[in-house]
Amino acid sequence: MNLRVDLILESEQRSGSLLSPKSLIRIAIVIFPTILGLVLATAAYKTWQLSAERRQLEQQLKTTSNRQQEAKDLQKTLQLNENIFAKMNWWHNSQLEWAKLLVGLQKLVPPTVQFTTLSLPEKIGGGTKPSRNFDLVLTGKAVGKEARENVKKLADDIVAAPEFKNLIDSSKITDFRQDTDKGAKEDDRTFRIECKFKPRT
Repeated sequence: MNLRVDLILESEQRSGSLLSPKSLIRIAIVIFPTILGLVLATAAYKTWQLSAERRQLEQQLKTTSNRQQEAKDLQKTLQLNENIFAKMNWWHNSQLEWAKLLVGLQKLVPPTVQFTTLSLPEKIGGGTKPSRNFDLVLTGKAVGKEARENVKKLADDIVAAPEFKNLIDSSKITDFRQDTDKGAKEDDRTFRIECKFKPRT
């Protein structure tokens, strides 16, 4: 019969394993904080990185917003300039060549007719499409027995003249009376002719 006597106290006994429970506890005490520190450092870095990206995106958004506002302002300025150009272009195209018209009128006046005033009133017509409405108002004197005929012929010739025929709507005598000026003869007359141009759009 074989007997086995263990002379080592229990407190002095050691495990045959390379890692004892105490060693595992010591290792865990060192490793876990290290791992936790790495995790926290990684999380902090990610947080900083995300914050930086957010700031960058916010800056880009602000820049984009500013550029959008600049684009809107430029669009308004462009629209304003286009409107001004359109009005100036309309004003230019709707103008009458007065120098050419007055030279043409001069050719129509007979020797017995003299103008005392010549006016060119203008009105701006409204509506969906604006227009410029010109008038030609002539006042003057006609001498001799054929004064009425000469004034009537002048009014008719204005409408038919090449310089006026495509521009004039009407030409009529609105006043014709005896000349009351001192020195005027019995057959002398004063007159007023009003010519209305077609609306210029």
